[in-house]
Amino acid sequence: MLDQVSDDRPRRPGPRREPRHTVALLAALVSAGASVAAAQVSPNGGELQVNGYTTGLQSRPAVAAATDGSFVVVWDSVGSGGTDTSSYSVQGRRFSASGQPLGADFQVNTITTDYQLLPAVACDPDGGFVVAWQSQYSAGSDTFGQSIQAHRYDALGVPQGAELQVNVTTTNHQTKPAIAADGQGGFLVVWESVSSAGNDPNESVQLRRLDGGGLPAANEIQVNTYTTGFQISPDVAADAAGDAVVVWQSQGSGGDDQDNFSIQAQRYDATGGGVGGEFQVNTYTTERQIRPQVAAFPQGGFVVVWQSLGSAGSDNQSYSIQARRFDPDGAPLGGDFQVNTYTANSQSYPTVAAEAAGGFVVAWRSMGSVGNDAVTYSIQARRYDAAGTPLGAQYQVNTYTTGAQQWPAVATDGSGNFVVAWQSAGSSSTDHSSYSIQAQRFDGLYRDGFETGDTSRWTLAAP
Repeated sequence: MLDQVSDDRPRRPGPRREPRHTVALLAALVSAGASVAAAQVSPNGGELQVNGYTTGLQSRPAVAAATDGSFVVVWDSVGSGGTDTSSYSVQGRRFSASGQPLGADFQVNTITTDYQLLPAVACDPDGGFVVAWQSQYSAGSDTFGQSIQAHRYDALGVPQGAELQVNVTTTNHQTKPAIAADGQGGFLVVWESVSSAGNDPNESVQLRRLDGGGLPAANEIQVNTYTTGFQISPDVAADAAGDAVVVWQSQGSGGDDQDNFSIQAQRYDATGGGVGGEFQVNTYTTERQIRPQVAAFPQGGFVVVWQSLGSAGSDNQSYSIQARRFDPDGAPLGGDFQVNTYTANSQSYPTVAAEAAGGFVVAWRSMGSVGNDAVTYSIQARRYDAAGTPLGAQYQVNTYTTGAQQWPAVATDGSGNFVVAWQSAGSSSTDHSSYSIQAQRFDGLYRDGFETGDTSRWTLAAP
């Protein structure tokens, strides 16, 4: 049940006070055992189109947010409003905390030979960011095939230096990068390598640290120690102290999951040293566990989400979205749990972002919806508090429902607000050529403790 709280009475000069009946309602809810934090999120404005360049295909977005609520979205584009018209390019666009564009699209890659795609992005607390991507060409030492490139930007979106090659190993292909800010001003990049700086003769997971200027701060290292089969689809996250965790999809496991793919993880301290050994994340081991994503809480600890064929929960229809939480020492906080409540058809491509207070939000692609999007794929989300308790049921993110909505990405700011970006077949705005990049902003419970904003968003969820 949603109770609307508002106070339209004229205000006299003097200190701002909470409306008396608002305070009374809060007190009543608390005394009744209700959690104020259990409120549903509310969309902050309408769905917005990210890309300004509308010729050709705009696809596979990634998003990162600064603590002030500003955010940057990157994606790969067939063609460009910039200098790269040969094939895929990497594009970006910055937005203020109120969702207003801070300039037009900008081209991230300066090397324009062949294709540049699959970008990832991470913000430092001040809004500076680094974009990493997979490139078919490199101005560095990698002339074999795909390499991993990166480019650093300051908080105003000004490029800092030239793009650089991240990978040192240049034999075979380097693909599918992910990136995280390390909490100390630097960044960590992981990727999938068909070769290794270590002992893995198959597909392995590699890691390299960048300093605050976006330059290499250490050599690349092999993350995985289990080398039987393929180790692919990595992701990385770090807390405020610089401690990090890398997760990936493993063909087999050093643990008890030998049935197809499992989810593995490895922790690192702020100096780059491994903490403990590689460990298995999933406890449900039937069939395949794939496409992991990880988010770290500023105070330590992390949550991993993934796509599971089958479930220990209620979803055995097809793929489901699973998650597991871990404390700052890497100890599991319970077993796997199912995120999605809508269980018809397939739930896939999960993404996760951690909130400063310890909660988190998961978004994913769903075939069908709990909302009004029954055409094909929709974007769904669900929010959790710091104890891992769901803050209500899942909900539909997209409002434009014509065509498929896919490839979600999510980021949170320092106040519990978050933004979801995704790839849409068409747009309710100006891009009807093919795929566009869409985004939707959401408020947490309250934007800033009732002090500002439209009172129509003063909502509480009561049991």
